[in-house]
Amino acid sequence: MMCSFKLENNTPLNDKTCLEAIPYKQALQQNGWGELKPITAALLPVESFHAAQMPLTLSRYVYDVADRQQAPLDFVAVAALCGLAALIGNGVRIAPKQHDDWKIVPNLWGALIGQPSTMKTPTMQATLTPITCLQKKWYKDWLKQKEKQEIEEILETLDKSEKKKQAHKAIKKGDLETARALLSETLSKDNVHDEDVSRFIVNDTSVEKLGELLKENPRGLLMVRDELSGFLTDMERKEYQTERAFYLEAFNGDGQFTYDRIGRGTIFIPNATVSIIGGIQPSRILPFIRNVLYGKGNDGFLQRFQMLVFPDETKDWKWVDRPPNQEAWETYEGAFRSLYDNPLGSPEYPLVMRFSAEAQEIFREWMQKIFK
Repeated sequence: MMCSFKLENNTPLNDKTCLEAIPYKQALQQNGWGELKPITAALLPVESFHAAQMPLTLSRYVYDVADRQQAPLDFVAVAALCGLAALIGNGVRIAPKQHDDWKIVPNLWGALIGQPSTMKTPTMQATLTPITCLQKKWYKDWLKQKEKQEIEEILETLDKSEKKKQAHKAIKKGDLETARALLSETLSKDNVHDEDVSRFIVNDTSVEKLGELLKENPRGLLMVRDELSGFLTDMERKEYQTERAFYLEAFNGDGQFTYDRIGRGTIFIPNATVSIIGGIQPSRILPFIRNVLYGKGNDGFLQRFQMLVFPDETKDWKWVDRPPNQEAWETYEGAFRSLYDNPLGSPEYPLVMRFSAEAQEIFREWMQKIFK
């Protein structure tokens, strides 16, 4: 049974009548609070990104993609920089101080925050094209290598079988030295045909498989996720805390990581390095930000997305239908190709880079401001 309440003059009792009965305006005036104003959740304006903030080698293509797709420059620039960082990998170290031995890997995690249809995925596809082309080349080379290796393994098996027969005959003759030499030859060829074929991109993979891939690609890998919300949700679950710890280490890029699994055995990764780029909607990332603000999951995982951008929506959208700037593309692709053909440093002997005198002073002032 439902009950209703009314005032003496039969006026319905509801929130509006209750609020009108309270002399809140008089109370506001007495306390000097002023007029009530509606609470709004409007976002603060975001400073515009300018393509000129990037090297000309990259900026012309970044602007070209943003203009043709009518997408925020921020999306294109962040995806491009994350792609370059992955290609450089842990072959480079940056020394933030002139004399100290503190060094960091210039690894980048990026997240493009935007509503649906803000061209997050197309911008990632366009800017990562140089790496995907290298990935396709890798796959073709891998297939050729696999076929060659299978043939070599068959030949090795036949050769080992023949050597064992010869060793058996030598033993019968009492010639143990010859038998040992023959058997030694059957062992010395193990893994001799394994070649280094670089891979660059992973999408959806288990941490165990990722560990194997990193062992085969010591410079590092780029994880591309069209939608980051699933990945972030997994990292929040209790059963994924081992995976979370791995990615925290893989962000640093210079830490060792060892897997001990019954099925896979022991996998040792000297320098676990994983770069990340992906898109996510504002409503999907908000719960993760709240968790950090309220002290849940405050291990710095979300903060590692140092290239996390949420630009204002394009207000002056226009229809653009023109061919890509071929010259800009060739220059942009050439930068990736150059880093692939002439890699900077190596995981074993990284190239160490330091600030110029002017840049060092700017960094010092910036760091002092943060900690003070």
